[in-house]
Amino acid sequence: MSDALHPLGIFIVGLGGAFLIPLVSLLGCKSLAAAFVLALGAMTVISGVSLGRLVQGAAPIDILTGGANPPYAINLRMGLPEAVFAFGVNLVALIGAGTFVRGTYGAMLLCLLLVTGIQGMVMTRDLFNLFVFLEIVSIATYGLLSLQHTPAALSAALKYLMGTVLASTFFLIGTMLLYAATGMLNIDDLIAARETIAGPIGFAALTFLLACLLLELKPFPANGWGLRWRSSRSPPACCNGFRSSAPFSTSWSEACSSITCSPRSGCSGWRAMSAESACPTGRCSPDSRVQSCCSASCSRRSQGFHRSRASGPSGSWS
Repeated sequence: MSDALHPLGIFIVGLGGAFLIPLVSLLGCKSLAAAFVLALGAMTVISGVSLGRLVQGAAPIDILTGGANPPYAINLRMGLPEAVFAFGVNLVALIGAGTFVRGTYGAMLLCLLLVTGIQGMVMTRDLFNLFVFLEIVSIATYGLLSLQHTPAALSAALKYLMGTVLASTFFLIGTMLLYAATGMLNIDDLIAARETIAGPIGFAALTFLLACLLLELKPFPANGWGLRWRSSRSPPACCNGFRSSAPFSTSWSEACSSITCSPRSGCSGWRAMSAESACPTGRCSPDSRVQSCCSASCSRRSQGFHRSRASGPSGSWS
């Protein structure tokens, strides 16, 4: 396989793109959007090529770190199941890129970190490394949820933060207990020696891991807290299509709900305002994809474009 299309390139492009996004933003909106879409496209191509070769019968690709074999080093694997999920995640991210390019460069940066973290969760073969990638995904999602500086957005971010911190704590405790019971963290070794996961410590480890899984996936009846924080969010109309295109990815739905979209006319290129927050007087005119306020005026600031503060009950804006 060409070095340029090696699965490790997914992480190089994702992390490198996230690092360069703030610098590229200095070149203008068009360059920023092009770089963001190019990074997602490159990640999709790499995972797609890997998937195609694995379908044709190629051997799984093991990526070793630290110059040693497991369990003395962490390894990643791109097999057929991993390639299917990696390509699916990247493809959904590329399809939904239009939602993020309408936001600030921070939204694009967090999006790349989110996608890269999901790739790591899919490909890693080490349980503690899985915890690290889970934290990367969680931190990126916190940022995306809090991009809108509104009480509803901050309330939703806080609820999600509390729920996922609890889930991560359960996962970390379960991982430590599993290591105490078996002396290993490599997922392949744990599967091969699953009979050693026994006794009170093994039972407690599996219980904590299952509790983390229930909190993260939010199946019924463990979805009550998820419904409460989702009810605090009010996603713009332009995100509806993207949300429906990613039914298997909770993180993508959470991320999209925090991104607002620029209106097609009037304030093109400016950060959008939702109808609920931008129109205290209710004088709004719905567009086909975005609802913008008739009485709003756009004001440019140094770090992007932000909604002005309301000056009074009349709905005028400063």
